Amino acid sequence: MASDEAKESIRQQIWSYLESNDIARFPRPVYNRIPNFEGAEKACSKVKELHEYQNAEVIKINPDSPQKHIRFLTLEDNKILLVSTPRLRDGLLNRIIPPENADKHILQICATSEVILYFGVII
Repeated sequence: MASDEAKESIRQQIWSYLESNDIARFPRPVYNRIPNFEGAEKACSKVKELHEYQNAEVIKINPDSPQKHIRFLTLEDNKILLVSTPRLRDGLLNRIIPPENADKHILQICATSEVILYFGVII
């Protein structure tokens, strides 16, 4: 129970920091969600430096806004992208399958949570 209270306290501090320093991005307010923030793309790009990412063929990434860029990078790197079904409507995971010969613009569209159900195949 104490660890749950500690986690909640840390979440509140981070959410307050993001809002009060105006580094939170849409959707706002950031409370009670995985917050989007200034620098999210840079943080996502750092994932590519990880040995685990470089050696992985399949990557599972959440559908939340701050992870959009790493979803794009995963598709751009021709890795298999698995994304949780938003709000668990149907199935647990979706494999995102971009159209054949998709350019960067199309891959960026495929990386958005709004089109997961369009480009995704429930697995």
